[in-house]
Amino acid sequence: MNEEWQLFRNTLREIYVQLGSFCNVTMLNEKMYSGYLYTVDPETRTVLILQQQRYHQERSQERQPSIPSNERSVLGSVWTMVAVRMHAMKDLEFQDNKGLGRLTLEEMDSIAHISRKLYDPADIQSRKNRLVAMLRTKCIPVESTADDKVIHIMNSVHVHPPYVSESIECANDVIRERVKGMILRLQET
Repeated sequence: MNEEWQLFRNTLREIYVQLGSFCNVTMLNEKMYSGYLYTVDPETRTVLILQQQRYHQERSQERQPSIPSNERSVLGSVWTMVAVRMHAMKDLEFQDNKGLGRLTLEEMDSIAHISRKLYDPADIQSRKNRLVAMLRTKCIPVESTADDKVIHIMNSVHVHPPYVSESIECANDVIRERVKGMILRLQET
């Protein structure tokens, strides 16, 4: 009989249902992390939590208007992502019924600055086509085929999908920075 995946009394399905819920992670040293459950790596069982810290202006004692629970605002908040490893955890508890609300996956991706468009196949192909066209208009030697997903520039720079500034492979720092600048200019347009 196969043993079912569990993380402190929660199955993988139960964890999936709880994404976006407010939770508390207690560490073996009794330190506690609280925030919204972003995800759990099923292999390492590392828990990723989005934590929100509100900051207040000391000069202004005025009471800020309350934001309706169905409208989220990151103004006046600093968000951080905390990774908690399984080997250091003592317990994971969800706070469903405490009126703390829940974040949607889209809200969490927005807070974490993750764009779904970054990994959309049509957008990836569009970025590839635009980058190749830009390089060719500047008379820069470029090799790109439908069979090879990597763009090869001057036989020394390789740009991998999703064709963003972080996906450049090049041993020469100066050339890498120039290609990075081109890609950033493409992203702005």
